[in-house]
Amino acid sequence: MAPPFLRGFPSMLPAPPARSLCCVQGETNSHTRLSCSRSVKTETLAPDWPTARGSESDDDVMLVLMSPVTVSSNAVNDPRHRAAQTGSNQDRNRRPQTRTSEYVEKQTLTEKLYNSQGPELRRSLFSLKQLFQDDKDLVPEFVASEGLTCFVKVGAEADHNYQNYILRALSQIMLFVDGMNGVINHSETVQWLYTLTGSLSRLVVKTSLKLLIVFVEYAESNSPLLINAVNAVDGQRGVNPWSYLMEVLEERNGSDTELLMFAMTLINKTLAVLPDQDSFYDVTDSLEQLGMETIIHKHMNNKGTEPDLRAQFTSYEVSNT
Repeated sequence: MAPPFLRGFPSMLPAPPARSLCCVQGETNSHTRLSCSRSVKTETLAPDWPTARGSESDDDVMLVLMSPVTVSSNAVNDPRHRAAQTGSNQDRNRRPQTRTSEYVEKQTLTEKLYNSQGPELRRSLFSLKQLFQDDKDLVPEFVASEGLTCFVKVGAEADHNYQNYILRALSQIMLFVDGMNGVINHSETVQWLYTLTGSLSRLVVKTSLKLLIVFVEYAESNSPLLINAVNAVDGQRGVNPWSYLMEVLEERNGSDTELLMFAMTLINKTLAVLPDQDSFYDVTDSLEQLGMETIIHKHMNNKGTEPDLRAQFTSYEVSNT
């Protein structure tokens, strides 16, 4: 069972989750047409965490295949059937125009983000999560049109409020297989998420840690990708790897038990799935050089330390012996 602090947000993803299909029946007489989208299985999200499926159920998305409809010749000659069929054909004739307008809107989304400033940029970023939630087809198209690069570039120059809007949208993208695969194949996004763990905004730090936990839990092969991202960011800064997370554990931005929990959870989950001992000790050696032993001793000897946080520190010590 997940510890209390993690219940309610989507960190308990299977690794890797099965692709799920949500299908609806088309409007043909003797054939069944399917319109499919893929999503990542998640648990119910906390109230402050972006909604995963909008109006959909929180149950697993399942494949729904309706049986083919057989229409008799008598039914075809029925005037009511012909009228219904005519209306259906008119609907189909209108659909390509609707999809074309949506396609144009999607193609210009990244351009709009690049060219917007001030209140216009704020409105655009704020609406992104809802856009991805309402139109699942937008996620793979946004990723394919270098939308993640756009997020990183815009987010690097934005304040913490705008960054939080981007993180909300990114959390929605990562709920889908195409979106998560996009993040996996875009190291700059992982590097940016790690960089944000050093933000002065606790909300930005908290959301970034949550997304990194989801990323690591999605597949064991993502743990080395996170380590590479950490090494790249801190290497450019000229500091030891994992310095940003150690600043969180040192409570340089004030005491926050929840942040400590997320930071230690990310570290433990990253270490738990590493494929070799060399990688494991590369991480722990750097953490020890940055003062992990002192931090653990401080909290373990504090009677006021939360039991869940104490368990995370214990888990780290056990794995490191």
